[in-house]
Amino acid sequence: ELAHIFSEEDNQKAMKACKNLTTTLGCWIGLVEIGGNASTPALSQNWKWLNGREPVYTNFIQGHPDNGNGKDKRSAFIGYYDDDDNGKWHQVIG
Repeated sequence: ELAHIFSEEDNQKAMKACKNLTTTLGCWIGLVEIGGNASTPALSQNWKWLNGREPVYTNFIQGHPDNGNGKDKRSAFIGYYDDDDNGKWHQVIG
């Protein structure tokens, strides 16, 4: 099941659970971009949790969401592979 994160406390719990479950660099979370395309600016992107709720808390790493390299990135990933990334979210192709 993908995490739905509504606070810093939820984010810390999700990151801890992710570290306990995997040896990769992070985990998918249940936040997805609705509508838009690869050219949609970050401030115009519409993000929702898979349960339909609006995000009241986000923790994207600086520069994200970004649709980098012209790719339509619609999913979110919580990372933990270095101190700058610890618990920050990335917009990724999902």
